[in-house]
Amino acid sequence: MSRAFARTVVCHRALLPRHVRLVALRWALVTCALTAAISSILFACLLLAAVRIHDDVGLQMGSKLQLLEHNPQIVFAGDSRTQEQVDPVLAAKLLGKPFGYAINIGVPGEDPIAILAAVNRHLEQFRHVDLIVNLSPYNINDGIKKDFFYPSTVIARLGLLQQMRIFLPSHIDTLVWFIQDAFLDASYQHGFPRLRSEPASQLGFEPIPGRIVVEQPSAAGAPQRYRDFLGSLVGPFEGHPYYRDWQPSGIKAQSVKTALCALRPLVKRLFVVLPPWAPIQPLVHSSVWRDRDAEFEHIATTFAKDCHFDLLPIANVDNLAIEHFSDETHVNKLGATIYTSYLLGRLGYRTGDDAS
Repeated sequence: MSRAFARTVVCHRALLPRHVRLVALRWALVTCALTAAISSILFACLLLAAVRIHDDVGLQMGSKLQLLEHNPQIVFAGDSRTQEQVDPVLAAKLLGKPFGYAINIGVPGEDPIAILAAVNRHLEQFRHVDLIVNLSPYNINDGIKKDFFYPSTVIARLGLLQQMRIFLPSHIDTLVWFIQDAFLDASYQHGFPRLRSEPASQLGFEPIPGRIVVEQPSAAGAPQRYRDFLGSLVGPFEGHPYYRDWQPSGIKAQSVKTALCALRPLVKRLFVVLPPWAPIQPLVHSSVWRDRDAEFEHIATTFAKDCHFDLLPIANVDNLAIEHFSDETHVNKLGATIYTSYLLGRLGYRTGDDAS
């Protein structure tokens, strides 16, 4: 190889003059600022539009309200801890009543504001109904701002500046979820789709068949580990989303109380249930968990006193063991049979009784 080919040739680009580079930088910064401003304005407009078209009765609940055509005397409502845990067909059988005497309109994330909207929309059907609503800690916890745990019904009642202050920048995904949810529900403004045949045949009950699995320690002295029906590790309990960043005296708590007070005169009887947790030893022995659970019950008791409804806190059910839970929060299909029977007894119903 000749020396000519062996040479390394280095090409130098001529630098632009300093004033040209400064002008280019200024234009780049202005473009970024304009893009950010326009994006913010468009996002704010989407939020305002979502609030305007928001419906407190969401798609899933709207479909379940078709079960009112059975003219039920008992309606179980609330979040997934009603949807997956209370069997209305079994409840009717235990009471010696026909199919449709009780229904389950529970939906994941459903809160008392949504239930109030449903009742107001069907006042005649609910006027002579016993309404049994479950309440979960995240319903009153302002600290958990994640989508689903911060209901769209509350977000819709916040002003634009409040929405920005609460959720930006770390929880913008919650506002995106709210916008998507609002536009999806609005697409069914002329009528909700029919409820699928399986939940309809069970009058809204949608149980989970899986169970918590207990893993024995691999070494002496190591603690047991628990996995839910999806295989996810259960715990640590202090970071559970229901109690995460516990702030129980803010906007959500006031909204829940207002809705429950408004619900009471619209139905025959109103019961609010605080469902039990899985009897997992680390949870049972956690002082932080016990303190927060006690505070939650105290707040619910205050609501009950001020709003004149019946409160039923359930710390545990003797016949419910770990194998009757799908995770630390929900009973599974097998546990639902035990829980439904227990719940009716605690509410004062007896076999052969009606809802009077």
